[in-house]
Amino acid sequence: FLLALTMAVPALPASFKPIKPYLMRADELDKDNTREESKIVAYFCRQYAMERGLELRGSDNSKATTDYLMALMGQLETAKNQMSVPPTKEAGKTVVTKFALDVFARADEEDRAERANKGTARTFYAAGIFLETLKQFGELGSDIEEKKMYSKWKSAEILKAIKEGRPIRPGGPNEELPPVVDDVPEAPSNFPAPSTFGNSGGGGGAEQDSTTTTSSSYQEPAPRATNSSPTAPPPYVAPATAPAASRGNRPDGRGGSGGRNKDQIDDAIELAKFAIRALEHKEIDLACERLQSALSRLR
Repeated sequence: FLLALTMAVPALPASFKPIKPYLMRADELDKDNTREESKIVAYFCRQYAMERGLELRGSDNSKATTDYLMALMGQLETAKNQMSVPPTKEAGKTVVTKFALDVFARADEEDRAERANKGTARTFYAAGIFLETLKQFGELGSDIEEKKMYSKWKSAEILKAIKEGRPIRPGGPNEELPPVVDDVPEAPSNFPAPSTFGNSGGGGGAEQDSTTTTSSSYQEPAPRATNSSPTAPPPYVAPATAPAASRGNRPDGRGGSGGRNKDQIDDAIELAKFAIRALEHKEIDLACERLQSALSRLR
């Protein structure tokens, strides 16, 4: 059997509740089969959830959390194999950054045009989640960090205004807004509409995610003019496919598989990859356990 690639993803352990929003965004993007970048963003949402899961496992090293991470790793490997060009970390950062800023721009322009509604709140919340996943590529820049905080604050603020039956005030707190003009620029059309992000009709939305931020700690965002658009990185260019490495004979003259079948080899690969991820997060005991399991599959 193929240990990870065929393992169904089990129910999310209670201790992994903080990673649910990233997995939800990935599931939503899976529905978009029209563009490669949706698959790439979904992949890196799950990748970030995987990294957070390894961190959370430090306080819950139960079999349930280990099984879940193994299944999630299998899902990541399957997704990577289905892409025309498996994304590098550098390419992933470019694609996810542009995508997140596009989603933010759509919500921000709708809000500043005084057309905000529950769908706008959902889109702001999704933008905040996508911006959060950029942490896997390194420390967030001040502009990205600000937009992330603003997105989560604005999402909660819109929903609060709707619940209280008061008008939704465009922009940030105490922000001087320019007069609304008729020629509001159209939002980019090359990414899923706000309804993609959790809008399954009637009463859903950002409030369904358990981690919706309602903190009032956000103070004053940098105002963004209505006719401006966020700075986006250059478009994603697929890297050239590297030539396949030559598989030479083993020094002892035996064949490369040594009599092991494909299932055994695939299982060992998945276990070894899991061990590497664990080592990256200083989970030494878990890494040793997975490496021992990989070796046992080859004996």
